[in-house]
Amino acid sequence: MVAAAGCSANGPTGPGPLIVSFAGLAIGDQISLGTVDATLRFKDVLGDSRCPEDATCVWEGNARVALALVEASGRVTLFNLDTSPNGPDAQLRFVYRGLEISIARLLPATRTDRVINPGEYRLDVATRG
Repeated sequence: MVAAAGCSANGPTGPGPLIVSFAGLAIGDQISLGTVDATLRFKDVLGDSRCPEDATCVWEGNARVALALVEASGRVTLFNLDTSPNGPDAQLRFVYRGLEISIARLLPATRTDRVINPGEYRLDVATRG
């Protein structure tokens, strides 16, 4: 079941500082969001056009990740987050019950001389609220 009750992709920011709460999540990893009685799962990298670290680009590019928030009741909310605000439909944060979730960093950086395997991606998630 997919639902979006109590959630906002572009809602107001929560109180307090933005904190890197979870570092190094691999695709498929799930972590507890204890303050809101839910878990967050890193599902996939849907696209990665970030500027390679060994190139000069006219814009920074973007990576979009797919995440799933699973409530204690079993209700699942699917959402995507972007690394860059420079897109027509960029989603930089997701708010669930006052907890703001955003991307702190996505590794590895892209390079012109290699393709990133999905298993190599590591996501750092920041929370506030």
